[in-house]
Amino acid sequence: RLTVKLSNAAGPVVRRIMAEISAARAPGGPKELTVALEVPWDGKDAAGQALPDGPYAYGVTGELVIFHLNKHDPKAVLQEFSKATSNALHGALLLDATVPAAFGFAPADGSFVNLKRPALAASYHDAGSGIDLTTVRVLLDGQAVSATASSDGFVFQPTADLAEGSHAVSLSVGDLAGNVLGPVTWSFFVDTQNPMVSGLSVAPKAITNLRRPACSGNFLDPEPSSGLNLSAVRLTLDGQEVAAQAVVSATGFQFTPAA
Repeated sequence: RLTVKLSNAAGPVVRRIMAEISAARAPGGPKELTVALEVPWDGKDAAGQALPDGPYAYGVTGELVIFHLNKHDPKAVLQEFSKATSNALHGALLLDATVPAAFGFAPADGSFVNLKRPALAASYHDAGSGIDLTTVRVLLDGQAVSATASSDGFVFQPTADLAEGSHAVSLSVGDLAGNVLGPVTWSFFVDTQNPMVSGLSVAPKAITNLRRPACSGNFLDPEPSSGLNLSAVRLTLDGQEVAAQAVVSATGFQFTPAA
């Protein structure tokens, strides 16, 4: 019989666990009998409530109870009055039931990048048992990549150009207590193609007899497209910014000089 008492850092016993195992010595076998007994703990107190992560002390005592068969009635079992109790064995353990945290994803989730080989990275942290580096797994578009992982994050630099369009990164990471985060997934969009302007109503170096010619043009962002950033549209007339006087949309612009 094995009894385990668990105490928190303040000292009070928060859980008492008992386990038993029975064994019989084979006739003619050795006088000594060795058995192994495990006492699992689910991280909860006697009321079944989950205990907070942190250090806990334990004390273990073993008790040997000897039984003899009744020679006159083999089906009956008599318990010997004397019991042997071991000295208490003391130790400490760390309760860690919390998964690691991940943050600082790069490229940022939902972002647009104009690089064909953007660096992938993320940070992670575990306040309990610490990161188990053997559990770090990084996927790019569903394929495992050989990222450089440390105790506080990973980085991966693609060795080939990524295709234009959307890409997904997945991260799984565990701690030394066996808690696993993930997979955590984020995405980014690669767009290295510049938008184009076509259909100009006033061609470059054109000659006109109008003092206030209507100027217009069409916008095109090649597919796969991240979309136009209309706030970045600049329109100048003789070096002066006139975009505020123009009508600008996702399809193009229209502008007529005021004077």
